[in-house]
Amino acid sequence: MESLAGKNPINHIGKLYNLAAGLIANDIVRDIDGVEAAECYLVSQIGHPIAEPQAIDLRLRSALGVSAADVQPRVREIVMAQLECLDRLADDLIDGRLGFDRWPLRTPSKVDGAG
Repeated sequence: MESLAGKNPINHIGKLYNLAAGLIANDIVRDIDGVEAAECYLVSQIGHPIAEPQAIDLRLRSALGVSAADVQPRVREIVMAQLECLDRLADDLIDGRLGFDRWPLRTPSKVDGAG
């Protein structure tokens, strides 16, 4: 929800949250059968660690017959895993493993099966 260009990736919460939200949405669609599209919005809290957003707004479009209750546990796992990695996003940006100029945002590594 904020421009990414020109912001310091180490401590600009808007840049980090935009990237994390994109990664969350991508992982949800990629990893959960029956989820066709996902949007994620993260809202920060002044005075709290960045891994503790004030709000996480997720909007999912699922296939027919797939309910929110069916996917909720896995969605929660994905969100929590990405929030735990927020402190590494700046390093990934600087090293080129992550970028907002491409989709998917993260460059696949040999560990991910690419290469």
